[in-house]
Amino acid sequence: MKKLSTLILLFFKLYAFSQCYQSVSAGQHYVLAVKTDGDLYGWGSGALGAPPINIPTLLQSGQNFQLISSGYDHSLAIKADGTLWGTGSNVLGCLGIGNSSWQSTFVQVGANTNWQSVTAGTIYSLALKTDGTMWACGWNSDGQLGNNSITSSNVFIQVDSANNWSKISVGQQSSSAIKSDGTLWTWGSNSSGQLGDGTLLNRYVPTQVGTDNDWNSISSSGRHMVAVKTNGTLWTWGSNSSGQLGDGTFVNRNFPVQIGTDDDWQSIETAPDATLALKTNGSLWVCGSRVGDGTTINRNTLININPGTTYQAISGGDASCVTIKSDGGIWTWGSDNYNALGNGTVTEELAPTLIANSCSLNTNEFEKNNIVLYPNPTSQFVTINNSINFIIEKITVSDISGKVFLEKNNNFNEINLQQFSSGMYFVQIESNKEKFVYKVIKK
Repeated sequence: MKKLSTLILLFFKLYAFSQCYQSVSAGQHYVLAVKTDGDLYGWGSGALGAPPINIPTLLQSGQNFQLISSGYDHSLAIKADGTLWGTGSNVLGCLGIGNSSWQSTFVQVGANTNWQSVTAGTIYSLALKTDGTMWACGWNSDGQLGNNSITSSNVFIQVDSANNWSKISVGQQSSSAIKSDGTLWTWGSNSSGQLGDGTLLNRYVPTQVGTDNDWNSISSSGRHMVAVKTNGTLWTWGSNSSGQLGDGTFVNRNFPVQIGTDDDWQSIETAPDATLALKTNGSLWVCGSRVGDGTTINRNTLININPGTTYQAISGGDASCVTIKSDGGIWTWGSDNYNALGNGTVTEELAPTLIANSCSLNTNEFEKNNIVLYPNPTSQFVTINNSINFIIEKITVSDISGKVFLEKNNNFNEINLQQFSSGMYFVQIESNKEKFVYKVIKK
């Protein structure tokens, strides 16, 4: 009977972790996330209504959401059947449903079933259909709808007659898109050179950036843009007030500038004053403000966050940055005045903090989850709570650059950090050829 109860317990444990988070999107003061079964979760305030939600909470089940995008105070989503849905603020018609009324739940946008991708910006939206046409709605103060006017629209209107658009992104009042031929196009506000055309002039229709035809992906936010070419190189331009371009300066650029020489960049995301990027090996790199390195220092070069950790998805909002690790767990950092971190508090986090568990739990992860380092953050000592009597053979403490500050051998349960400078450190615990890495913040 004991074996049967153990088997039942194991079954429920595996079932509980069977659905992974597959995508995440951070808005102004809130975050939405979709699991592999299409269920929608969210936390924060704004588009989610009142009162604020301070932990990941199931919002809709059984709706088969496949793609989500969180904007300033509105959100858009595409379901598995190709229909488009919107919720939240509808100022100036940014949901595209023909009016400007707030929507407290997701409502269908029109009756079309051929929507392919959608992106929500600051009071306006951009979407692609499967036929390669591009559509926009909402605020149009600087020509960000791309229809050669500054007139807002409360329904989705076709941007131009082209039918070979493949990638889209929107920022504050600037839009960008890549065609299937690899050319890059931008339009809207150009106050900081974010259109990348070498000028500071607004553009009211999609305007090609240079002549290159090897652009692969694009991300716009605030007043800067980031792109990756098909050869894996990384390029940035626009506002650089917080070092978000990652070129080692704080100087604005009105044309694309290559960042370093690395050619293994895979995916990119932008927050208003930060850039997030993943490499093909799953490593996370951030520059600009609130980069997640345990400090409040603006970084004008890309910093590797949590070396040795692999990620599969990233998103940046006004208040928080969000990542999904390769094990399906969600980690957040940034300001939390609006519960945007989903950690159950309104406490700012300067480094990635786990808020939702992974979808799988192997033996090694079980052992790691049963070793707890506390208090964290700390100003003096860190105690290692080893509830499964794990034999610790060696501990190494290093900073974000990889510089080793402390090495200790043999089994022990305390680390003295009194002489360490304030910041984020990585504690690597080794035993029986296994290595586990923990993040510790020194006050």
